[in-house]
Amino acid sequence: MKKNKILIFHPALAPYRIDQFNALNEMFDIEVVFLFENLWGFKYDQDRLRSQCTFKVSYLLKGPQYKGRVFRFGMYRKIKEMNPDIILGYEYSFTTQYLIVLKQLGLISQKIGSAVDDSIDICQNIQSGIRFQARRQSVKHLEFLVVMSKEVSTYYQNEFNLRENQIIVSPILQNPEKLRGNATNLEFIAQKYVKEYNLKGKKVLLFVGRLIPEKAIPLFLNNIHSLLIEEENLIFIIVGDGSEMKLLQTIIEQKGLHDKIILTGKYENEELHGWYLSASGFILPSLFEPF
Repeated sequence: MKKNKILIFHPALAPYRIDQFNALNEMFDIEVVFLFENLWGFKYDQDRLRSQCTFKVSYLLKGPQYKGRVFRFGMYRKIKEMNPDIILGYEYSFTTQYLIVLKQLGLISQKIGSAVDDSIDICQNIQSGIRFQARRQSVKHLEFLVVMSKEVSTYYQNEFNLRENQIIVSPILQNPEKLRGNATNLEFIAQKYVKEYNLKGKKVLLFVGRLIPEKAIPLFLNNIHSLLIEEENLIFIIVGDGSEMKLLQTIIEQKGLHDKIILTGKYENEELHGWYLSASGFILPSLFEPF
């Protein structure tokens, strides 16, 4: 049976999207066109990520951009080349607006939609007037939306009079079998960390993420430093990199936490998963997390 073809325009390839796109590719024939070589603020190993993709990957990198908003030359050509049944943009971006214009001009006839990653809080407290207007106009012309939760779906139905069948609820999908299938190697990596950092018999708290103000690691350290010192077997491991690295190093120096906190730097893929396997508990003290 011939699969329907879906053309997806997406900002950049990220590890947490791969399982989702791979699963979609089992049901449809999909091609994902990325508009950036990497996510803003991240430096993922793109060659390694692409090796995990079962879907077709291509790029459109040329075109004007303004404050993170981009328009990419070649979108219409890519649509004509693939001749998909469905086209998916993202958010209320210039990309999505261009798809709407092409449809209104009669240059494309495919069903067009957009993937919107907003949480319910962002839906209700929209960040700018421009986005407010773009959302209001876009939902009138898009044939469907892909959202992250049932709560957001209900919001769009009530706020914009959309029918339930116009909204697809699709949370970010992660396939645990990929990890279970690699359990032996992950165990080996975890044991290597335990030996290298002398973690055997320790209670290991773990943070993974960018070292940026929103994650509130300095605040957390100021609150927990006395407990770290008092509890002999308690260790805090911070995996990541970012603008607050020097601040964290200063706090560690001031509080005398050299033997209690390990700053590992950035890890990806199996090497990152090995840290999860090494830990007793996960810490997420963020001041702001949209999801």
